[in-house]
Amino acid sequence: MKYLVEFLRALVVSPEMLSAIIIIAISVYQPNWVEALGNKVKSDQEIWKFLPAIPFAILAWAVPQSKDILFPSASSSNRLLLDWPSYWILKIRVIVSMLLILFCVFASLAIWIFKDEASPFIIGSVFAISTMVSCVVGCTLWLATINIRQIVEK
Repeated sequence: MKYLVEFLRALVVSPEMLSAIIIIAISVYQPNWVEALGNKVKSDQEIWKFLPAIPFAILAWAVPQSKDILFPSASSSNRLLLDWPSYWILKIRVIVSMLLILFCVFASLAIWIFKDEASPFIIGSVFAISTMVSCVVGCTLWLATINIRQIVEK
């Protein structure tokens, strides 16, 4: 049960969720901004080649990064981290981060596939959320790697 509670806490109380809520709030209070973004993304063929691929690129970078968080060095200093009583919380947070990036990848794939059928508002919303959340996940993984390395290599 404590694993489920921690999983939900890592999902709901996170900078990734805050960034998604900010984009949703913009979508609700300023829908014309999101629709303008959707129109720009939908009309420009060059953007379709590159920008929806941002979550894919972050996923490719995040997989080895998550390994560096959970196993920061090749030496025996990993034992310090692996024996840490709260290591399971760190592991859950890394798993949640990877799941969020996968969600963003699937969302980008969906707008790529359904670009002709979806409205500009939907394309703009999904694009903004998937890009913003995957970038925030990338930043938090990068910061976690730095902090873990500082602690382990002291």
